[in-house]
Amino acid sequence: MLKITEISDKVILFTGTSQVNSTLIEYEDFLIVVDTMLLPKDSKELSSLIRKKNKPVKYILNTHWHSDHCYGNRFVKDENTIIIAHNNFMKTITAEKNVLHPKHKSAVENVNFRFPNLTFGEKMIIKEEPQLHFIYSPGHSYDSSFVFIPKNKIVIAGDTVLNSDNKKIAIPYFYWGNPEQMLLSLEKIMSLKPEIILPGHGNPTNSDKVEQDILYLKNLIQKYQKMAVDLQSKKNLILSESDLIPNTNPDDFWVHKMHTMNIKKMNELFSEKK
Repeated sequence: MLKITEISDKVILFTGTSQVNSTLIEYEDFLIVVDTMLLPKDSKELSSLIRKKNKPVKYILNTHWHSDHCYGNRFVKDENTIIIAHNNFMKTITAEKNVLHPKHKSAVENVNFRFPNLTFGEKMIIKEEPQLHFIYSPGHSYDSSFVFIPKNKIVIAGDTVLNSDNKKIAIPYFYWGNPEQMLLSLEKIMSLKPEIILPGHGNPTNSDKVEQDILYLKNLIQKYQKMAVDLQSKKNLILSESDLIPNTNPDDFWVHKMHTMNIKKMNELFSEKK
């Protein structure tokens, strides 16, 4: 059963398996849905809850094309729904497929996907009231983007921001993307001065969480920059999460594998530069 959190009178957060989030934004005559989950049971329940509003889904906005955020498009869309994503969506879903199924590398041809009808580059504005800004924020993936609602100071961040539901620390996860791009994207979010941030996974949070994420990334990048100038360095860098976020211990963190994959990505990037 989906967890339902009312963020405002017109914004509802739905949380499903693996703490993955979808967001409903209600307008006078239609609805906008941001992300549509992965598991059919979650997406079908999401669709059922949305249908109770008795309004058409005008837009689905996919913050990025990892399958846990877009696979449910097929259950949520109406006949005339416009699905919107960043230009790089196919690059992201193809990379995911080739990592998860390396023996079957090919173009993505899945009848269960409902692909975007419309794509954008740096920014798209949906002008209906409340106005939405769909903003490119690479780092977690090639196509990561977030939604900003200026009227309410709400950011729907996708996986550019992650959170947990148990007070543990969730770190930025950039194995599929690039840490320096992710840092810039987090700083872009901070520049908007949001009051509420809805992450791709986990509970709603605020700018304090983003500041913590920025600290993690800055410390990690700084460690590797120091390593890069040491020409005698031949070993991969090994760091724990608590090396990068002060006053923490390993038990404070949500998913340790994310940090392990981040370190793997950093070692790959460092090896390319040597």
